[in-house]
Amino acid sequence: MIKIIKKIEHIFVSESDRWIYIERKGTNIKGLNYMQGDDYDEFLKSWNKPNEALTEFFYTQNNLAYYNKNIYKEIDDIIWTYVDAIRFYEEFG
Repeated sequence: MIKIIKKIEHIFVSESDRWIYIERKGTNIKGLNYMQGDDYDEFLKSWNKPNEALTEFFYTQNNLAYYNKNIYKEIDDIIWTYVDAIRFYEEFG
């Protein structure tokens, strides 16, 4: 018998004013997404699924995330880095 356990978390980080979507399979993070703002209904409607680019970016940064006790803070920090990278790319090419 094969048993796959999937867990979805919705976390609101008030300091960053963002909802974070976290999908886990067992203890491993398999998907991430986020939405700026506190409109939970909009989050559920449009952002309640993995963002492949953000998830892959997370895994390039995860050497920091798993060593700290607060994984949610680490994910939020990595999202800020991701957002900044996109902004810099759009601004400077």
